[in-house]
Amino acid sequence: MYIGVVVTPLLLVVFVAHYTDEDDRLTRSRVAALSVVPAATPVAVRANPLHGRFYTTVDVEHGLGQADASSG
Repeated sequence: MYIGVVVTPLLLVVFVAHYTDEDDRLTRSRVAALSVVPAATPVAVRANPLHGRFYTTVDVEHGLGQADASSG
């Protein structure tokens, strides 16, 4: 569910580095370091019932302009 959101910035960095011929700065260790959060996000989403860090629903009340988000 969140995989596209967390992988897109990493892919954008890799694309821009290749496009600008700065890909010599993208070593395997740097790409691996940048991949830690995208790799850990699906695990954190699956464990959401334990910690409730991710929002599961967002309800918008029309007329009031307020949003109510719940996690867990």
